[in-house]
Amino acid sequence: MNLSRVLKLIGLLFGSFAVLSAQKELTGEIEGALYQISLPEQSNGKLVILAHGYRPESLPKSASYGAGNVLPQTLLDAGWTLASTSYRRNGWIMEDAGADLVNLRNFIEAEVMEPATVYLMGNSMGAGVITWLSENHSELFDGGLCLGAYVYGPIVEDGPVSTDIGEHYAGKPKFPLLYLTNTTELEGPTAYIDFADEAEPTPVLWKIARAGHVNQNEQEQLSAFTALVDWANGGAIESNKDATIVLNPDSTAVISETGIDAVAQTLVAVYGNFITNIVRSDLEKFDLQLGDTFELSANGQSVPVLLGATYNDVSVGEWVAFWDADGYLLFCRNYKHAVNSLDLKQDNPLILTFN
Repeated sequence: MNLSRVLKLIGLLFGSFAVLSAQKELTGEIEGALYQISLPEQSNGKLVILAHGYRPESLPKSASYGAGNVLPQTLLDAGWTLASTSYRRNGWIMEDAGADLVNLRNFIEAEVMEPATVYLMGNSMGAGVITWLSENHSELFDGGLCLGAYVYGPIVEDGPVSTDIGEHYAGKPKFPLLYLTNTTELEGPTAYIDFADEAEPTPVLWKIARAGHVNQNEQEQLSAFTALVDWANGGAIESNKDATIVLNPDSTAVISETGIDAVAQTLVAVYGNFITNIVRSDLEKFDLQLGDTFELSANGQSVPVLLGATYNDVSVGEWVAFWDADGYLLFCRNYKHAVNSLDLKQDNPLILTFN
């Protein structure tokens, strides 16, 4: 199994980064790891450090916040200081990534601010790093929000994807861990929580009733983060909660008797997917069901698309569309670059045609 397939299977969101509006941005390098620190207009004295997911070694190092974490601007506006590191290199870098997060935390305390509390939030492998930190450097952090956590063994270029808890874990976390996980990826966090059943505190799992990897909207992540902070400060937390928050945005697409005129309102760089302005109520008018196929046209090209639930509902190279966490229809070409295939630009017109 090649690396690109491994990346798809764990659903990495490494290709798009958020641009924040902060009072001040601090950047630099610590032991080869680039860092970015965003200071709020009015600080509440609290710090969040974000841990990005696995990035292939072929990509340049970047300290930018990964797209899997959708909360940064909201937290910044609320007075939190935010920080992130590129890690010292890309690839599988569990313990070294943990060391880079520790270095960043200690640098901030020594040179920027003395935080009243320090929380971690990360997605995919980054959530796995947070889990490792909870076992090995718990005294430095107050809690961790783990989004779509990857807690298995090393990701390798060739060979099967690991389905065993990584040997770098001891099952002894010492600060609160909240796993926010989509239904298609419950096995890993569930296995780790069982492994850590004698830990104090025992990690908690919240479920998102939606397929995908970190296919979560901002309200879901904010609810989980708020609960984590309350838990870390002595409050109670519900286990195995259904944390799904369904969003139903208004339609801006144009509906005709035979189809829908829409736009590609968000292009996911490198990863190659695109998100449209089409909402559920638009498709309901055509009685389209999961497993049905329709035609997508753009820039003089037309392709058949399956309405599915996740990437792997189609074979390599085929097209699938499914609902993202914000209630919009997302398109991808499995293991291929959908944006480049249709030569799409921002707000590119699209036509959906139904038989």
